[in-house]
Amino acid sequence: MFKHELGVEAVSKVTGMKGIITARSQNLYGCNRYFIQPKVDKEGKPVDGWWTDEDDVHVKGKGVTAPRKDTGGPMSKIV
Repeated sequence: MFKHELGVEAVSKVTGMKGIITARSQNLYGCNRYFIQPKVDKEGKPVDGWWTDEDDVHVKGKGVTAPRKDTGGPMSKIV
């Protein structure tokens, strides 16, 4: 079970780096990990994201949500 939702704005307690949680990883013999993707740099170039342990993540805000897509499949019918 994960503590944090995808799409929230988060900061690493250890490094201070911040971004949006875009992926989660559940490990058989380890702790849950989150991939935090920072915004682009001042020149508009993408910045590398990083994986961090669940206890290192501090949620700062709502962040972003993916727009709902009606693909016609069974998951499109769930409200």
